This record gives sequence, C-alpha cells and structure tokens, in this order.
Amino acid sequence: MSLEGVQVFCLLILTREANSLSGPASVATESLLKLAFTIGLHLDPSTFPSLPKLQAELRRRLWVTVVEITVLTSLDSTLPLSPLVGTYNPKPPANIADEELIATSPSEGAPHTHVDGTDCSLQLLLLKSLPLRIQVVQQLNNAHHDLSYEKTLELGKSLSGHCREIAAHFEKGTGLFDSGLFHRKLLDTYMRRLILFLHRPFCLHARKDPRFFIARKICLESTLITMGYAESLNLPFGPLDDFARMSIRGSGLFKGGISSDVISALSAEIVSQVEEENGSGGPASSAITASDPLVQLSRANRQPLMRRLERIHEQLRQILALGRPSVKQLIFTSGALAQVKAMERGEDPRDAVIEALNESCKASVYMLRECGLSDGTAAMTDGSDPFSLETLDWFGFDFSSLVSLQDHRLGADCDAEWGAI
Repeated sequence: MSLEGVQVFCLLILTREANSLSGPASVATESLLKLAFTIGLHLDPSTFPSLPKLQAELRRRLWVTVVEITVLTSLDSTLPLSPLVGTYNPKPPANIADEELIATSPSEGAPHTHVDGTDCSLQLLLLKSLPLRIQVVQQLNNAHHDLSYEKTLELGKSLSGHCREIAAHFEKGTGLFDSGLFHRKLLDTYMRRLILFLHRPFCLHARKDPRFFIARKICLESTLITMGYAESLNLPFGPLDDFARMSIRGSGLFKGGISSDVISALSAEIVSQVEEENGSGGPASSAITASDPLVQLSRANRQPLMRRLERIHEQLRQILALGRPSVKQLIFTSGALAQVKAMERGEDPRDAVIEALNESCKASVYMLRECGLSDGTAAMTDGSDPFSLETLDWFGFDFSSLVSLQDHRLGADCDAEWGAI
C-alpha cells in the first residue's frame, strides 16, 4: 500500500479499458477506491504539514485520478456510484509543471495560471465538471428514481457549457501537447456521451410523443459530433492518428465514434425517420409512395445519415479484417442497414434483417479465420504505415495465435451450421 502502488493500479485499469481486456473493471475500481481511502488520499495534504510539496501535490493528483476512474467505470458498468466519492473534496492540484515539482527546491515553484499549459492543466480542466458528472452518473444509475425531463434538460445544458469550455481551452493553443487534438476529441467525446445517455430514454419516447422532440434533437447532435471524430479512421488507407488507433482497440469511452452507443442512436434516428415517412410506423404500404415529393425530400435529407452509418459499417469490417475479435458493432450495423433499406422498399424488414445478420456472422467467422491462418501475408498496407499482421504490435496480442487447431474445427462446424440454415 503506497503511492506507487496506486499509480500502477490506475495505469492497469486504464490499460484494460483502452485495450478492451476482458473482466469487469468495476470490481478492480472498487479495490482501487478502497486502497486510496486506506492510505488517506481522500484527506487534504494540508492535514499533514510535514509532507513535502512534491508528495502533497502527488496525493492531490492521485485522488482526482482515482475519482475520475471510479466515475468512468461506474458509467460503463451501470452500477451505482459509491456515495463516498463525492463526500471528500480536497483542495485541487496546483497547475505546476512536473519538472518544477521535482526540482531541488520545489517549495519555490509557483502555480501557473489556467491559461498556461502544464502536465496538470488537462486534469484541472476535467476537474471543473467532476461534480456535475458525479451527479449525472448517480442519476443515470439510480434504478429506484426516474429522472424528470426538466432535470434532464438542465443537466444537459450544463454539460453543453463544459463542452464549450473545453473547446475554448484548446482554441487558446498553449502548445504544450503535440497531440492536443487527441485530448480535445477525448474530452469532448466524454461529455457528449453523457449528454447522449441523459437524453436517450426521452429520445425513444419522442417517436410517439412530440413533447420530447428536443431530446431527440440533442441525441442526434451528440451522436453526429462523436461520429465526426471517427473521420480520421480510414482503413485500409492511412495513416491513423492516436484517436483512431484508440478507437480500434478500446472499449466504452475509448471506443470513440464507433461505439455501440452512437451506432444504436444513429440507427434508431434513421429508423424513426423512415417510420415517419411511411406514416404507419412500419414498411410503406405501396411502392407508389416513392414518387411522393415529400418522401423524396425526406430520403434526400436522410442520405448523409445513411452514408455515415455505411462508412462506420465499412470501417468495422476493416477492423475485423485486421484481426480485432469484436463483432457486435459490425453485426448490429449490418442488421440496422438492412432494416432501413427494406423499409424504404416497402418490404417487411424481418427477413432482410435475419439474412443480413446471417451473412455478417459468416463473413466475421471467415475474416477471423483468415487472420489466424495467414502466415506472413501482408494485409491492408499503405505507403508509410504498414498494417501487416507482424507490424500490428500496438493491438497488444499475438495475431498468429488467434486460431488454434481447436479453432479450426470450431470454424468448420460453424460453417456447417450456417450451411444448414
């Protein structure tokens, strides 16, 4: 039990989330939180006057990090947030650069203004919205109390204000971080994700109750902004930036603009538009409706949304071809696209969705087997950043061991089952 142990613990949990490693992160986070309480990180360092300035600042930064990880994992797991998280509010860390803290006479180091970029400035920027995010997560994970529509709009407005504050911070261009664009995307995605989660229940009701149209509009805006950050993901061509690489191998927040949350939100919006276009809430009664000018206008306005969904579907397919064994988003997107296209044709979407899911599952099995069976075969390369299986060490696992002899037999059995269907 030491500060170094807490630091390693935090890094391990973040590594698990950023690399989609299996296992419930919430269990590990609870242990981390209890460890932080055990060594007194929740107490303000001013309680211990003999502590050096370096130790005092390190304890403040670590406590904020532990609370941030706890809030994030609670949001992903939908488990209630520990009530102790918001109880203790030590003095926030000072905006001091690391080299000044590690200096021979750290007591002489003076905090910088919030305009100056230091190693702690991003943590302080995120800390401004921490009380609000704790409140939002507590409301979202409260199974015994339904959040009112008025309260939802109020919380969403406050989160939008923090989004503008994040944008203004990075507009100043402190020049400290070469990857400032990565941090801006990540922090804004975090806020937009909370906004989406807040308004999503009312967005679903908006399909039948127009009073909740504002929630539907806010969900669509948050979804499109988040998906816009995935524009740099352009497989099999490159190069990829840090945010795109994180999206490929991450989970939850770290999945970025190709997460299940934004895909399902965009799919629901497109289906809602088609249902409104048909008028009956189902497939069109006749193909004659396609000649209706209002229908043509509706479909033309829907095309940008369809192109985004189709592009995400293609990128998910390319990610699977790289050997990333995660197919849920790909299969879901295949079914959503099939449903929309069948409804636009005036057909019952059930058969089209089943066929699309069938084909997507078979294609996924085939691509995963190809990745495991390929021996030195170059896959999806560009001129400067090759994507061969041997060079994809940033995925964190050995591609050559994806398919063992047992997996070969399972793949053959799976092909036989699909053939029977």
